Amino acid sequence: MFGSFVHASSTSRTCFRRFALLFLGLALLPTVQCSKGEQQADQPILILISLDTVRASALSCYGNERLTTPNLDQLSKEGARFTTAYSNIGYTPSSHASMFSGLYPNRHSVDTANKFFEDVPLLAEILQTNGFLTAAAVVSPPMQAEYGLGRGFDEYHTNVTPNARLEVIQRTIQEGVAQKRGSFVFLHYMDAHYNNTPTLYRAPPPFRDQFSKSLDGALVWKSTQKNYARAIQRRSMIGDSWSPRENEYLRARYEECVAYLDFEVGRVIEALKDMGIYERATLVVTSDHGECIGRHQRYGHSSVWEDVTRVPLIIKPPQKKQTSPLEVEGIAELVDLFPTLLDAGQVIYPMEGLDGKSLWPCAQGQVAVAPKNMAFGNIYLHQAFLRRGRYKLVRTAIPMDGQPGLDRLFDLETDPHENTDLLSKQPVVALELQTLLDLQLVRSNRPLMLMITGDATMHSYKVTLTTEGRFRIENLIQNSYAFDFAVIEDKRLVIEDEMDFIGRWFLFDSMPVSARVTVHVEVDGVPMPSRNIYCGNKLATQDGEFTFKCDDPTLAGPLPRGFRQNLTKEPGLIILRTTTAPSKRYAIQPDAREKMKNLGYL
Repeated sequence: MFGSFVHASSTSRTCFRRFALLFLGLALLPTVQCSKGEQQADQPILILISLDTVRASALSCYGNERLTTPNLDQLSKEGARFTTAYSNIGYTPSSHASMFSGLYPNRHSVDTANKFFEDVPLLAEILQTNGFLTAAAVVSPPMQAEYGLGRGFDEYHTNVTPNARLEVIQRTIQEGVAQKRGSFVFLHYMDAHYNNTPTLYRAPPPFRDQFSKSLDGALVWKSTQKNYARAIQRRSMIGDSWSPRENEYLRARYEECVAYLDFEVGRVIEALKDMGIYERATLVVTSDHGECIGRHQRYGHSSVWEDVTRVPLIIKPPQKKQTSPLEVEGIAELVDLFPTLLDAGQVIYPMEGLDGKSLWPCAQGQVAVAPKNMAFGNIYLHQAFLRRGRYKLVRTAIPMDGQPGLDRLFDLETDPHENTDLLSKQPVVALELQTLLDLQLVRSNRPLMLMITGDATMHSYKVTLTTEGRFRIENLIQNSYAFDFAVIEDKRLVIEDEMDFIGRWFLFDSMPVSARVTVHVEVDGVPMPSRNIYCGNKLATQDGEFTFKCDDPTLAGPLPRGFRQNLTKEPGLIILRTTTAPSKRYAIQPDAREKMKNLGYL
């Protein structure tokens, strides 16, 4: 029934023995009943459910015209529905890291190659220290324990089945009630994430075809790649939008998956009711990020548009008695779940230095508006957003929907789909949000990013960086692979590789602040045109070469409006300050590490 099973505490062997005995009992009983005396105990029961890749607009209680989520609709009537909740990043481990730490992504540094810094306290660790039984059941490969997300869980199950999730809940809560201890269960579902099938979204029967049947045959595109997820990203990057009918078909397929997830949430609720502890439990349902399906010519979730950043958030506190649905206005963020769940668990913990604010008074109906009017987030190395009040600033460092990277300002009250850029028409608002976004970004020690872009044709690249002084390049990466195509020499770094399409980026940090760096780049043995080499808000003055200083303040800005070359159609080079923090968690090949030590870099 279970997949991988990881123990995250010193009591792991004891937990496993308990698990084995309880599992035998659970195999014989469909539900676990608590006695009347146990039901009256006041130990907190906390359940956090994360529905991966579910945007708020997919739920019927958030305005979807389709009845996709009857169970979540009912749950929102029994608790609090936060009308404007934001994910802080559209990447699964990073987003959950923000939930578990109360920190923005550019502070906790969890991404494709990073783990948590060991000195960052996590939600499960704090609850465990305060006597809670803690258990998790996850399914996504990026949620594996090696990212550090399993810290503080007595049990951390991966690759679980739906029934196994219910067993984790039943067993953990039963043990907690029996031992008069609090319990915390984290459940992660990934059924709405796109997959490598031609239809990209595939719900199980009977939900499959529930909304898409009338649109059969709409998807006419053909991919030459077996990896359909990569194909959809490729098509998105080159600005090849699908027809409205194709987009509607994809949306229908996607919302069938959401309907299935709602069914699974309903099973959890029924299990809690059968156990007699539903009224006592605090139940939080949210998503790590949403999904773009055609809007802004984007597919998937590698962006900071509303379809990705706006997520559902429903909190049902224990013994909630209310006569009408509780709608909480204002802005909430996933970083708020860390202090909220600690408050729900009656755990006293210093909240100074957190990016999150507790939503617990709102969930209980004591306060009608969330404590923030601002949300911030970033995605990977090249996009960031900041919302304040009705306005949202989007910053992109690479071309998007046919336009070069730049800042854009939207009024979400009148333009919820972010179609009309008001940056030039609202200069005062724009400057205010730009300043706030810059302040958020500089809170992390952001390294420099070197990004090689290209068209859909295979090219050979050679990039040489030469600096006046040694620079620490421990964090040089390409996705999650370090130094498999880079040559490191004294004061010089040479990157050579062949690739097609956009998407190779490299990080290097801790250069001397005043160091002058020269970059030489060739494509297919020919110097790259100067119009395609960009650094800060400057273009190269000669083909194939550019020199800059590390303390140039323009490195932190977006691509300027004057930079009109679409770099998805012609090879280019971008150098910027990134929106993510450096970390010592990148994997470096042993031979490369030894070489770096000999050269004095480590």
